[in-house]
Amino acid sequence: MARRASAHWRRVVPAVVVFLFVYLYVVVGYGYYVCYVLFSNGVRSWSGVGVLFLHVLFAYCVALQWRLSTAVPVYVDAISCHKQSLKLSDRPWLTLLLLHPIPLYTARFRDDDPSSVKYIAHATNERGEPERCWRDQCRGHWKAPRMRHCGACGECRFFFDHHCYWFDSDITCPASMLAYLCMMLVLSCLCLLACVPLIRIASIHVRMLWTIGHSVPGAAYTFWSSKWSWLLGPIGRPIVGLILASYAVELTPYHSGSIYSMTEPRPTVHVPIAIGLLCLGVLLPLSFFVRSLYYLGENRLTVEVLREKHLCKLQADPSPKAQSRYESMRPLRYRWDPDRQQSYLTPSATVASWSLLHAQNLLGLYSRD
Repeated sequence: MARRASAHWRRVVPAVVVFLFVYLYVVVGYGYYVCYVLFSNGVRSWSGVGVLFLHVLFAYCVALQWRLSTAVPVYVDAISCHKQSLKLSDRPWLTLLLLHPIPLYTARFRDDDPSSVKYIAHATNERGEPERCWRDQCRGHWKAPRMRHCGACGECRFFFDHHCYWFDSDITCPASMLAYLCMMLVLSCLCLLACVPLIRIASIHVRMLWTIGHSVPGAAYTFWSSKWSWLLGPIGRPIVGLILASYAVELTPYHSGSIYSMTEPRPTVHVPIAIGLLCLGVLLPLSFFVRSLYYLGENRLTVEVLREKHLCKLQADPSPKAQSRYESMRPLRYRWDPDRQQSYLTPSATVASWSLLHAQNLLGLYSRD
């Protein structure tokens, strides 16, 4: 029941993301670039090309959002696990061109074919026995190297990086990582290009709403003069004050000018809010893009980095509970070598120097020459 309830709550985040997409398009895309730039000021060739380019980027982001949100698990057997998981490595551009669905490869290694254990690399213990996962839906399936369990989905994924709540889907290498990085980069560029022309207009709106809230009698004036308004904090207080001032403007015949005018706009809080959301749309996806690319360049995945940090905290805690947790979360150190038909101890995990070759290998962009 708890997992079912958490699954329902996880769907709220993609719904909020879709709502923000629609809101920003109504305020910025359609309201400013289509209605004001194109039709109010007359259609010009340069403005038409710019608006068309922004709409193409927006449509591409929406398509990638849909592809990543609708990725479905693909269960493969042990023998074809490695080949199937790297299927998109030969043609990664199919994912970026939206010509190929994004799968979530889940290899369920079963015991109904014991001979398959000898012919594929997998994680083992010190005695050479396959490591198994007993969590959620895995039910004791043995694991391949660098296969991690997703607690949100309840299954193990091949080259699992992290569970992205923006899409309520897992990001894995190389199946969906390339599309994820591309969307983060394109979304940052789109938000940056869209918000630059509106920064000055948003500042005019903030100054006008600030003046109206402090001078015109009404709910906004009462709010600013009340000492209880400081309970909202130094950030929440001005935001709520601007919203009340904007609501007061909507109720009174202030004037009927355009909200996007540079000389005397009709003040509203929607433009400053849209600019704030666009700024977050620049910083957050760009930080995710840089962080993921940096980890890939070190031949590490996000879940491995987070686990290393958590293990360091557990190792410093001398309590028996922390030490027991540390032993259960230690990385799998032994692997089965199909060529030598024996288990071997993997090298200790060390932070490697950043290399573009590591990122190309994990993204499936390596050269086969």
